Amino acid sequence: MSDSFELDAPDHFTVGAVGPPGQRVFYLQARQTGRL
Repeated sequence: MSDSFELDAPDHFTVGAVGPPGQRVFYLQARQTGRL
């Protein structure tokens, strides 16, 4: 299982997906002041 991180109140949140339907990989990125 992947690493987990907890951000109380992210300043910015970005989502992306790569690949065809059914084989997609999803990427999530959140930023909290001083932490990406």
